[in-house]
Amino acid sequence: MQGPDEQQRMMVRIVQGNGKDNRSWMPLGCLTTALFLATLGVSVFIFAIPLLALQDKIPTPLLGAAFSGYFFAKLLIAPLAGRLSDTKGPRTILAVSAFSGALLPLIPLVSTSYQILYLVQFGLGLAAGAMKPVGSAAVAALAAARNRGKAFSLYNGVVNAAFFLGPVIGGLLFYNRNLVPVLLFLAVTMGVSGMIVLLALPSDTTTCLASSSTRVKEQTPWLSRTALLLAVSGRTLCTASLLAFYPAMLAQSLHGPTWLTGLVFALPSLAACVFLPLGGWLADRQDTKGLALLGMALSGLCLVGLHRAHSGSAFVVLGLLLGLGSALSFPSSMTFAVSLGLRQGQTMGWFHTAANMGFVCGPLVGGAAAHYLNSIPLALAVVGLVGLALLVPLSWLVLARTPGFLQKGIITAGCLLVLMGLGQWSLQGQAVGKEAPTDGEAEVGQRYAGVAMGNVVHMTVFGLTPEQGGEASQQAFATISRLEAEYGHRNYAGSVGRVNLGAGKAPVQVIRPAFDLIARALELGRMSNGVFDVTIGAITVLPGYYREKAEADKKHLVDYKKVVLDQEKGTVFLPEKGMALDLGGLAKGAIMDSAAATLRSQGASSALVEAGGDLFCYGDRTWKVGIQNPRGDGLLGVIEVANAGVCGSGDYYQYAFTEQDGTVKRKHHILDPSLLDSADKSVAVTVVGPSAEQADALATTLFILGPKAGQKLLQHYSQSSALWVLPDASLVRSPGFPAFLQSQPSEE
Repeated sequence: MQGPDEQQRMMVRIVQGNGKDNRSWMPLGCLTTALFLATLGVSVFIFAIPLLALQDKIPTPLLGAAFSGYFFAKLLIAPLAGRLSDTKGPRTILAVSAFSGALLPLIPLVSTSYQILYLVQFGLGLAAGAMKPVGSAAVAALAAARNRGKAFSLYNGVVNAAFFLGPVIGGLLFYNRNLVPVLLFLAVTMGVSGMIVLLALPSDTTTCLASSSTRVKEQTPWLSRTALLLAVSGRTLCTASLLAFYPAMLAQSLHGPTWLTGLVFALPSLAACVFLPLGGWLADRQDTKGLALLGMALSGLCLVGLHRAHSGSAFVVLGLLLGLGSALSFPSSMTFAVSLGLRQGQTMGWFHTAANMGFVCGPLVGGAAAHYLNSIPLALAVVGLVGLALLVPLSWLVLARTPGFLQKGIITAGCLLVLMGLGQWSLQGQAVGKEAPTDGEAEVGQRYAGVAMGNVVHMTVFGLTPEQGGEASQQAFATISRLEAEYGHRNYAGSVGRVNLGAGKAPVQVIRPAFDLIARALELGRMSNGVFDVTIGAITVLPGYYREKAEADKKHLVDYKKVVLDQEKGTVFLPEKGMALDLGGLAKGAIMDSAAATLRSQGASSALVEAGGDLFCYGDRTWKVGIQNPRGDGLLGVIEVANAGVCGSGDYYQYAFTEQDGTVKRKHHILDPSLLDSADKSVAVTVVGPSAEQADALATTLFILGPKAGQKLLQHYSQSSALWVLPDASLVRSPGFPAFLQSQPSEE
């Protein structure tokens, strides 16, 4: 009779013996190719669905419900698919899932109603949710035991590559707003994936490595399995939060062009792909528990440290370390998982269920932390701490070889103390935003944060209890969400989006706030002689519009005088096809004003609303506001404001360097309508006005005009003032602009 230790050793010998060293890499390569194609097809479809929803005015809650259904389907099917793989074999499960995924996109070719599309999306969730755990279990079954780390690094590499290429191919296929090419691509990739599985995957491949003649009773390493699943859920919790909130954090911190934000955002994934071969090589030679713990801990620590990053180089270093952590933990954690039992399909099913749980919960945890802490960077730090806390059971397993319970307890206590220290380091002394009240009163405002309008939005509310403040902030964020949808030209279901779709066809009725905002925008166009022109949308709706000068044949489409308003019917009409409105020059300010009005209506005596450096404040408080240096680190100076909007406009938010006449020039997103090219008379402008809307609109206009013509326009807006930063780095201040609180560079 064998004891438990002998049984465990026998089990390990069975697992290792099943991975024959002479096993060909050909089936493994074909399997990873099949999984790559399936993942690519699904990612292309998933990318195109939100674009179609915007085009066809599908309600946003239904879109969110569809994606929730997709992830819920993956969550449900993973353990079941893994168990079936152990009894029926992975070949059957993979082929059925792939061919089902190939047939599903044929249904919308008959009917493209959103109910049918969402049903297809749910079905794809089942197909993809089955293929991932079964595919990873089959990878383990095909690879020799000593090469499983390399096999899993290959598997993760091709999956990451598919996720990268999916949005690119999806954008190309959906370029003409036609879903048929996307559906056909999905059907072909899934069909080819199924054919590869049938032709190249050996029929005798099994994910249950115990043969019928084996008399060893498998021991269930429940502690190891539980510790690993907690660690995996913690890792994906961090990953999901990073995907949800990192772009907004980068946009707020870097103040660079969108391509730079995208590059830094993609850096962890790119670094993971580069370091994956190293992770696989180490997983075949080192203790997989310790290596997985090291990689996950490194990723968690980087997440905790992100809020301390204030420069591009710091984000680059942390991005590389995040990628290294992922590359170390992916192959090692999967190799460790398949070593825990003979039923590898079941093991990988639960492995991916834990991963899916992290993806579901990550944005929820991060969003709640951001709302409570009023800071996206601090929210990511909190998520990182949660991820590190979920590593404690795995740490105990790694310490299993440490002799004595007392020694283990001491080391574990030390780890917990380090975790607590990291938490204190993360949260202490963190000022939220650049604004702070100067009156020195003891009352502390309620602070809230969220992501909207492409920025992190902060609200500071006074005169309410925490419960009242929370309710007021929720109402204000609801106002922001509603108006952002109505004013944004990329939302085809909103007021402005519908007006643009109706260009050259018929007048479009819009909500009253949108009508009034468009009317005020046209009035500023008249006052500025067309310098502020919301019909510039004919140019700005195009991707990367500022990289090259617009074609001259679009000049006739940019003319605010052509816009037809019907006050009685509340309609807006663009008479020529190709015309489009872009309210980006004043919409953010108008939305901040409306959010502040909501807070006031909820009883807040004083409040500040800030988004991406622009703000509006009201009440009996004075606020210090820092003005950013557009060509360097730090601030130009600090001013004090009260009951005012402060907005800026600059060439450093979105830009690209292009060569023109042999000279490299900075092309940015603020266009001079008379030139259809980037304005060049200013580097940055800051405006203080009675409302955020007026400050926002004037900042754009004065940036284009420059200080000489700009100060003439300001004579019609006596309550507003401006500060220009010119190309030679000199400063020009209009009468009435607040003085800096400290000595600054010379001004004209």
